[in-house]
Amino acid sequence: MSRLDFNDDATRTAFEEGMRMVSEGLRHLRDVLGADSPADNFFIREAAICNYLRLVQVGDRWSTDARSSEGEAIEIKSTRLARPDQQMQFPTSRNVSETVIRRFREADWWAFGVFNVYEQLIAIFRVDAKEMKPLIDEIDAKRLAAEADPKKKELNNPKLSYSRIRRIATPIFFDNENYEDHITKGGARRIVPKPPAPPIPPSEVEAAESAPQEARDDLFDSRDA
Repeated sequence: MSRLDFNDDATRTAFEEGMRMVSEGLRHLRDVLGADSPADNFFIREAAICNYLRLVQVGDRWSTDARSSEGEAIEIKSTRLARPDQQMQFPTSRNVSETVIRRFREADWWAFGVFNVYEQLIAIFRVDAKEMKPLIDEIDAKRLAAEADPKKKELNNPKLSYSRIRRIATPIFFDNENYEDHITKGGARRIVPKPPAPPIPPSEVEAAESAPQEARDDLFDSRDA
């Protein structure tokens, strides 16, 4: 995290302005939408995924996260875009218990969402229950091992790597305009921001402005391709 000096008046003003905007957004989510904990990142991400997929958000930690209009049970996991030196991973559940494992197995399919630092949705991937079964079995084996270990006693929030999920997932949504689904030389999967498009040289802009409309459209379309 960057260092913030709150002795500086400009820093204080910028922070207070940002907090006012955040508070207004949270007030809207609570008072208009009825969200109990709108400041919870997990609520915001889960709700964003449900909104895109038109799901019913259940809001009960003892059951799967959402239901489809067809009655399907959906488990939702989300993460934030990782830095270049980090591996992107999806958290699963704090204090994994037999009840949690049962909930995982009850899901008809899983939705995995990826967000940027502004909590904007970048991607959603779907993994069906049969593809998730080996991963759930792994988590369950780790749970049983942890419960048998007097020093651990419980399994806390095992992670699922983006690479493993991506290999078995079907993309539902991806922000292709701003991001790329990248494969490293070692075969790992990453989501990376697209480099900014190079500026159009002034000479091309002048030529386009003096050309007929059809030729202008062709020029700018070729720059976007």
